Amino acid sequence: MYSQKQLEEYLLQLPIHKEILADVYDITYGAIYAFVVSIVKDRELAKDITHDTYLAIYKNSNQYSAKGHPMAWMYAIAKNTAKMHLRKKQREVTVEEEIEIVAQQEDIISNVTVEYMLRNLDEEEREIVVMRSISDLAFKDIAKTLDMRLSTVLSKYHRAIKKLRKEVYT
Repeated sequence: MYSQKQLEEYLLQLPIHKEILADVYDITYGAIYAFVVSIVKDRELAKDITHDTYLAIYKNSNQYSAKGHPMAWMYAIAKNTAKMHLRKKQREVTVEEEIEIVAQQEDIISNVTVEYMLRNLDEEEREIVVMRSISDLAFKDIAKTLDMRLSTVLSKYHRAIKKLRKEVYT
């Protein structure tokens, strides 16, 4: 078993002696891993996040100041690392869902002639719709071609499809 004082000494020496990270890891891994599992509820993901936590601990070790609570500092890093992973994962899911919705809406385009439908779109919307629906380009490729962010392309495409749907059903 380790003492808080011993762990604090290790953390204070870590910026100078990187090999101490192995000792910090050995004495705290179980607690940090269990804490991360309690946040993400996924043991495999928790392993990755715990690994990233120790990288962050090393990277930020020069910012640690001795206050007698080294585990609290490490838990804070673990919590922030876990939340960052969860936010990133949520953004990825949202983009995938949006792509799926947009793909379902593509059926609208086949119901009316392309020329008639495209006349009410602005130039960027028209380019995006044509590149996606006629040229069958992936959204990522459209974003690169038009020098736009993927989220911007998806948003403009979605709005264009809404305009086209409104035109078809009115």
